[in-house]
Amino acid sequence: MRYPLISIVIPCFNCADFVGQAIQSALSQTYTNREIIVIDDGSEDESLRVIQSFRNEIQWQSGENRGACAARNAGLELARGEFVQFLDADDALFPDKLARTVPVAVRERVDSVVCDVHVVGLTGKTQVWRPTCDADPVAAALGMEVGPAGHLLRTGLVRDTGGFREELPCAQERDLHLRFACAGGTLAYVPEVLARLLKRPRSLSSNTIRVLDQYARILQPAFEHLELAGKLNDHRRRAFAGFMARAGRSYLAFGERSKANIYFNIARRFHHHGGVDEAYGKLGGSICRIVGPFWTDRLIRIRRRTTTLLISPNG
Repeated sequence: MRYPLISIVIPCFNCADFVGQAIQSALSQTYTNREIIVIDDGSEDESLRVIQSFRNEIQWQSGENRGACAARNAGLELARGEFVQFLDADDALFPDKLARTVPVAVRERVDSVVCDVHVVGLTGKTQVWRPTCDADPVAAALGMEVGPAGHLLRTGLVRDTGGFREELPCAQERDLHLRFACAGGTLAYVPEVLARLLKRPRSLSSNTIRVLDQYARILQPAFEHLELAGKLNDHRRRAFAGFMARAGRSYLAFGERSKANIYFNIARRFHHHGGVDEAYGKLGGSICRIVGPFWTDRLIRIRRRTTTLLISPNG
């Protein structure tokens, strides 16, 4: 059994209250063949002081503020490990994260290993995020939502794909994981909760729309790359179309009908069924093909409202 070097890369910007916990979680790994690289992205709080307090237990670098993706890429440049574990400064790894995922990567000769993630809100509400267990890495990447802490990635392939796209304002992790899969990255899944992700407060509607706005920019080049390479089968086309149709449905929920129409049109370009079965289910998809997404959503909302009134004790 090989025990390759693992690089844990932690970008940090104004995260003094949490970065020490993130670093300590990296230091507490039971898998000992690892290096810890912390990139301070021009923090204006006490983050750098906290980082420096770990002295020679870690490598660290500080520079002007250029964004989380630039900080991750700076850490990637310094990484010497065969695999890289990205960890946001307000997240944490459980002690056995590497001990449970690295042997799987080595034994199964895969390029990435994903795990379940414990998500904690600042109000104390918790949930577990589990990745989509699709045998196809591209379809899996389209369904995954476990954050950087949930992934272990082969360093060389991350570099070959160009690392994180610094021009994207958000959804950069999904973009990287999709490009990684489209480049041939193979995947294994460990069905255990091995990391903690902290959901920090921000405007739900504005942040969701910002993320939705990036999806066409992320998915269309990936789809076209696979199409040109002759690597699109029906399953992958459905996965792309379903993703865009679900995003279109999310736009409708925020009243963004024109943006929703654009995404549903892209979904039909990806697959002739337009992803509506994936977005609405079989029955909803059948209705959607007759009356369209907008009226399907209206009918679903009316049905829910009627059901609520019927079961309400005050109704």
